Amino acid sequence: MTMCNTVLCNFLALAFSVGLSATAGAVTINIGEDDGFGGLRCGGDCNVGNPYTPDLGIYIAPGAYVDAAGTDASTQTPFTGYKFTFNFAWDATGLSSIDAATVTVQSGSVGRRSGDGTGVGFALVSANAVGLGEFLDTATGVSSGGALEESVKHHVFNVAPLLTAGSSGVLSFMIDGTTLVNPTDLFALDYAELTFTGTEASVAEPGVLGLAGLAVAGVLAARRRR
Repeated sequence: MTMCNTVLCNFLALAFSVGLSATAGAVTINIGEDDGFGGLRCGGDCNVGNPYTPDLGIYIAPGAYVDAAGTDASTQTPFTGYKFTFNFAWDATGLSSIDAATVTVQSGSVGRRSGDGTGVGFALVSANAVGLGEFLDTATGVSSGGALEESVKHHVFNVAPLLTAGSSGVLSFMIDGTTLVNPTDLFALDYAELTFTGTEASVAEPGVLGLAGLAVAGVLAARRRR
């Protein structure tokens, strides 16, 4: 009987550890659509590093924009600050842990302005009022007028500490250049995208429960025969 109980315990431990805590597929929430800045600015190929056409006469006035309202159109002169806020409604109630979470923003024609040390590259980025650094870091920062400036870029920010497994909420992601003296003009944002992965919460699958039930029934039947 002791052997049967040991076998049963080992089987149940194995059964309930298999398939119950799996890595969930990536969850992606997009605001603004990955449509190549409205399909106008990259010659149909808006991948990172590809050329970007900055001035097509499609502008947004200086000011604050929420979600997709400020995408696909260029900022304009005079050099006045802009603020962009993207609100991501996320749901991680089915996860026991958050493994990774990032916000990626696709932009075109963004570079540090040479000489004066200002520019949209110094716009401050935050999420839920937690600072995440500058919008344009040294990896993508180039002087105004350089070839890399007129290209498509990805700006990636880690937001994993701001998401909670087993919960849900809104991540308010902000690019704030309103305090800049001389922001760069003619840049545009295509979209902002929140992507996160995690470990699924442990839930017994029907197949595992069925096998466990059979194991219990088998042990009980063996005990009765004795």
